[in-house]
Amino acid sequence: MVEKNDWIKKFGHLSTEVHKKAAEYLLKDIEFSISMPHIFLLSFIKEEGVSSVSDIAHHLGVTLSAVTGLVDKLVDMHLVDRKRSEKDRRLVLLEITQEGNRILEKVKENSNSLFEKCFKGISPDKIEIFFEVYRQINENLLAED
Repeated sequence: MVEKNDWIKKFGHLSTEVHKKAAEYLLKDIEFSISMPHIFLLSFIKEEGVSSVSDIAHHLGVTLSAVTGLVDKLVDMHLVDRKRSEKDRRLVLLEITQEGNRILEKVKENSNSLFEKCFKGISPDKIEIFFEVYRQINENLLAED
């Protein structure tokens, strides 16, 4: 019989390896030194349109200073532009650039390839089971204790 401690070790090892390899795969062939939090931030700005730092911090569940650090790097790489609100000049708004959109398109292409690589040789029935188990794991993590 498999012991709980063995499962904990397997889960820890596998989840770490999968996430590390997936992130590497998603970011391959991107000429910028960029991380997954940068990609999450770019995606949020693209989906929401022009956004404030506080909107992003609230959505990502992080501090304003954490978002500012990410934004500074994206601005330096010309992936995001900072603009002042015309209604309230104190408010700094962020907008994705054409180059930022190009990076997200490359990540999307990599994501499609990653999906094919991950599920190569696995039957549709097993893929459905995987997603059902993964959904249940997500529900368990989101449930209040």
